[in-house]
Amino acid sequence: NDAMVWGDGLMVAVGATIGGLARKGIVDVAGAAIGPWHIAATNIGGSAVLGAIAADEDMHPRHKLLLGVGACGAFTTFSTFAVDVVALVEAEQLATAAGYVALNNVGSVGGAYGAFKARRALAPPKARPPRGPAP
Repeated sequence: NDAMVWGDGLMVAVGATIGGLARKGIVDVAGAAIGPWHIAATNIGGSAVLGAIAADEDMHPRHKLLLGVGACGAFTTFSTFAVDVVALVEAEQLATAAGYVALNNVGSVGGAYGAFKARRALAPPKARPPRGPAP
């Protein structure tokens, strides 16, 4: 129904505004000091948060849209990461580019997995009735 679509879209838009502003703040504060590494930190942190959200089976679906799709989607940025890698390669900083790729990818997956497992360990999902037709 249209109200549901608009409500879902609103959750994503509000979350994206929050995530985008948070990333802009990190770029403004840390970007000049640590170069492209702030993008890796942003991606790793955002992946950890998204891992915890994904593990939370009790979170309302609209809250997942707000925090996961909207906020984490706008906070993390693969496109900026890709452009940073190209710039490092073009500057012939191949070792730095390789380290940046490794840290961003391993760190992001590790952050998501660690937070997913931690969320499940700290607050297992509530018991749910079996799905499907009754026997």
